[in-house]
Amino acid sequence: MEYDRWRKNDAKKGRHNGLSGMLRFSKELQEGQFERIVIFSDRIRYGFQAWLAGIPTRIGYGGFGWNWPQRFFLSRAPRIVPYEGPCVGNYQWATDLMLKHGFIDKPMAPRISVPEQALDHWKKDTEGLPEKRCALIVGASVKGKDWGWKNFSTLAKTLMEEGYGVICIGGPAEKGLLNNIEDTIPAKHQPMFQAIVPPSLLDCAALLKTCQYVIGNDTGVSNIAAACELPTLILLGNRPLLCQDPDIHFVIARSVADITPEFALERFRRMASSCNAS
Repeated sequence: MEYDRWRKNDAKKGRHNGLSGMLRFSKELQEGQFERIVIFSDRIRYGFQAWLAGIPTRIGYGGFGWNWPQRFFLSRAPRIVPYEGPCVGNYQWATDLMLKHGFIDKPMAPRISVPEQALDHWKKDTEGLPEKRCALIVGASVKGKDWGWKNFSTLAKTLMEEGYGVICIGGPAEKGLLNNIEDTIPAKHQPMFQAIVPPSLLDCAALLKTCQYVIGNDTGVSNIAAACELPTLILLGNRPLLCQDPDIHFVIARSVADITPEFALERFRRMASSCNAS
């Protein structure tokens, strides 16, 4: 079920935006007649909607800071405590919740299983590319995370000079960025390059699985790549580390804007070399 609260191109167009949208989504939850909900968020609104929908067992973080009232809408303890450390908190919070409620007995790396039918489709769709491939994940919901299409274009051309097939991947909002990159690809490299907007996240995962390596912004699709067990280089800049997956590697700098294509390429070569050695 999609919680369509806002959209990247127009936050006001979400079907579940505002109070009326929240009530609409609670009604949709109620129609599902669910017995249990596990809320992987500290936001008040999710606990409230679950309570309003009448779901009897409501498990969640319990809210932090100004979101502390979430705990009043939960029906089962224990709650978790806020994570304080060098890593992004989301994975730490989710792991703590699952451990405390007995869903798992030890921390685990996120993993995605991709259906063979989807894999076969994208293998056929990309069969003209060289077997040695790298996917580039462009675009980001936050400007400070976006490396910029010109940097990706430079990196793509260098990778193709080194014999890689390159697949640039983005969502519908990144179609313009993908077109910009595609327009810069020399004619001699065009058979080695594809720019694709997959129709779904599952298709995105299947498309990524046709590659050996991934380079991308600090965005959801880069994390999906790592969950597909692909060595993934994330252009992180000066942000909390992503500690949830051994397949995630970083490029760290004062900001994403300070990362040059040369620096990213050097870090990519080190990642590829270490992966091949192991």
